[in-house]
Amino acid sequence: MKTHLFLLGAALATALSLGACSKKPDLAALENEGPPVLVRVQTVEAKPHIATEEVTGSVRAKLRSVIEAKSMGRIETMLVAPGQRVKRGDVLVQLDAREIQAKLDQARALGESAAAPLPATVKRITLLSCLSRYQRSWNSQ
Repeated sequence: MKTHLFLLGAALATALSLGACSKKPDLAALENEGPPVLVRVQTVEAKPHIATEEVTGSVRAKLRSVIEAKSMGRIETMLVAPGQRVKRGDVLVQLDAREIQAKLDQARALGESAAAPLPATVKRITLLSCLSRYQRSWNSQ
């Protein structure tokens, strides 16, 4: 059914196009149009053409990662380039360790001084506890 309709449409289109081609031009109508118009003809040449287009916008990456440092410090060496693929656990930068080492040395020194016995403080605590006991015994009499 669809094939018959298609063939019928094709035959109708062919008949109309052939009927339009059989008409002879009306010379009287052409003479009334006026003088012929001059046109300039130019040959077509193939020339190289660089296609450029300026656009404005922003580029966003498909994947994003958040990078957090375990400690703050000044970056001494950058071991990866922006955009380079990395895996979990890869070292990305080396920090300047001088400041961190100084803080560690300071903390160790404080720890060692806190661990050392303080004889004057021990004597004061002993004296105060004796005075407190004496005062309690005096008040109870």
